[in-house]
Amino acid sequence: MALLISSSNHSNLGLSWSTPISSLIRDDFVLPDAYSTQHVTLEDALSHRTGMPRHDFSYGGIKPDGTKRGVRDVVRSLRDLPLSAELRTRFQYCNMMFVVVSHVVETLTGMWLGDFLKEKIWEPLEMESTYFSTSAAQAAPEPLAQGYVYHDEKYEPVPPMDLHIVSGAGSIISNVLDYSKWIRAFLTTSGPLSASDYAALKSPRTLMPSDELPGPYTGPLAYSLGWFTGTYQGYEFFQHSGGMEAFGAEVLIFPALSYGLVSFGNTASTSNAVEMKLLFHLLDEKLGIPHDKRWDWDK
Repeated sequence: MALLISSSNHSNLGLSWSTPISSLIRDDFVLPDAYSTQHVTLEDALSHRTGMPRHDFSYGGIKPDGTKRGVRDVVRSLRDLPLSAELRTRFQYCNMMFVVVSHVVETLTGMWLGDFLKEKIWEPLEMESTYFSTSAAQAAPEPLAQGYVYHDEKYEPVPPMDLHIVSGAGSIISNVLDYSKWIRAFLTTSGPLSASDYAALKSPRTLMPSDELPGPYTGPLAYSLGWFTGTYQGYEFFQHSGGMEAFGAEVLIFPALSYGLVSFGNTASTSNAVEMKLLFHLLDEKLGIPHDKRWDWDK
């Protein structure tokens, strides 16, 4: 989205982070009340302050005619899902809003989001093992990791998930080597995004309750555009988790230290818990934090 806003290709729309989404996909983006429909902006959607809760079990998969539901179907379903807060009054994580912005990008560019990301971001960064669909990852020369779930005191394999419906909320399949290239670009504010693009992504937008992201943080927590942000040991950080049915990912970036970490695991939730413990262990080692002063991630 940052690339579209900073380009001149959509200047006729006056495109900015404060652009109302309904002005871009008017027929598709309808919320339960008229005020929210008219006023929710791109910034609101990407900083989780729309008033819409998660509704994670509302994606659906198959339409009544037997065909697959797509991104547009998810967006259009929001009119039937209740809001639980007033606009811009509360941080409420909602992956479906990232699906909404995915639909905006596809509508404005006429491109499938996977093709847009590949052309505009992955290829310039030489991210050659990153995909936007399960079928593409399965057809790649690299082996695709098997995901597992822990059940009845043993790990059971989980069939690969069709990711098309979650789009920009969680469809990327990659590895830590490719992600390190994106982290390096973030740390150095280098292309394909501009310095102003990075500044927009990093700017805190929504203050968060302290219990929303438990951890050893030493200042207020906020959500920017797609990033949790705060301070640890006096250093600003940007962090995000990701997880699907059988995979978990953690990214942690400290710009002032020129230091970034990424970890992927092939179980859901349990991977994320172990990854956070691992990443902060590596960080504490780098900072020389005494063991008795470190956060106990096993609490």
